[in-house]
Amino acid sequence: MTGEFELDADGAFRSTLTSELQLEAGAFTVIAHVRWFENGTQHDMARASLSNVRAPVSGLLIALIAVPMAVLSLLALLGLRYCCRSYHRARRDAAVALRLREAHVRDLCESSSSQSLGYPLCCVSFEAFRRAGKLITHEHARLHSMLTWYDTISEVKAAVDSRVVIFLSHQWKGRTEPDPNGDDWRTAVLAIELLIKMHGLRLDDIDIWCCLYLECMGR
Repeated sequence: MTGEFELDADGAFRSTLTSELQLEAGAFTVIAHVRWFENGTQHDMARASLSNVRAPVSGLLIALIAVPMAVLSLLALLGLRYCCRSYHRARRDAAVALRLREAHVRDLCESSSSQSLGYPLCCVSFEAFRRAGKLITHEHARLHSMLTWYDTISEVKAAVDSRVVIFLSHQWKGRTEPDPNGDDWRTAVLAIELLIKMHGLRLDDIDIWCCLYLECMGR
């Protein structure tokens, strides 16, 4: 062991010693023995200390841990950046596609405002729909002059501006009757009556658009 001794003002010795030995990992009792001479007199002093020596961490081990962690962190950041950019790109593309579709539909409506529809829009008034007491077929409504026909886009636009057109999507539940038990008809009437109360609508201004053709059932 090497080091230096210093004498403090209060007469106490202070020293810092360095050992040139390298101990393996484990628990050791370290004994320091000091001998000095003062005025021809020999002095000896020994001190013991318990010490736990830990194995030094090699630079290779640190590199093996630090490098993969750094690589994984970098990959995570790159993946997060890619996901964020993909999300914003998808939202931007969806917004652009929606604007293009709206512009396309608007252009078609404006350029075709005087043209006839491929098939006329047929509606029945809510009063007639409710008075029928059940879901009636298109053929029945046509036979009894219950239908209002809109043949052009301009007529449809005018109807939408002046009336309330409610579309009902319905699936046939029988071969000859669209709603044999009348459950769907009662549900539709109740829903429309609630809409009338909620929005203060007039019964005379409501048309029902519902596809109930017998031809759709293969008859």
